[in-house]
Amino acid sequence: MADSIKSGNGGATTVPVQKRKLSPKVCDLLAERTGDLPVWVRSPKSGMERYSGLSRAKLYELASASKIKSASLREPGRIRGCRLFLLSSILAYIASNEIKPVSKDLVSTAKSSTPVHGTPSPLRVGDQQKARVKRSHEEYAD
Repeated sequence: MADSIKSGNGGATTVPVQKRKLSPKVCDLLAERTGDLPVWVRSPKSGMERYSGLSRAKLYELASASKIKSASLREPGRIRGCRLFLLSSILAYIASNEIKPVSKDLVSTAKSSTPVHGTPSPLRVGDQQKARVKRSHEEYAD
């Protein structure tokens, strides 16, 4: 059965449509596409990117650090263009940073270990700042 297009003026004339063979590059790009997900995405003007949940700033930061792939579409001689990000590289980056569950053996050994006497216990940053302020107030009071 041949495909055809009806003329737009309401007549019954049909024009046969010739199907062209897709180039190998286009076939490769279509093969990369999984389900309803696009291959390339644009960064959002505001808010989060739809498929990954990353902000515009984070996408540019990861791209500049070569952690995700991006491409700039810009015509020669133009100042402005359009930057696209490869969605599969974004999703792979997110998957590579997945937090692995800690085994129960490591947790139990960490709880049972006692600090060596004479060494200060590690303080959180907020605790260090509070201790520094407390010392300065004590010195001022003296």
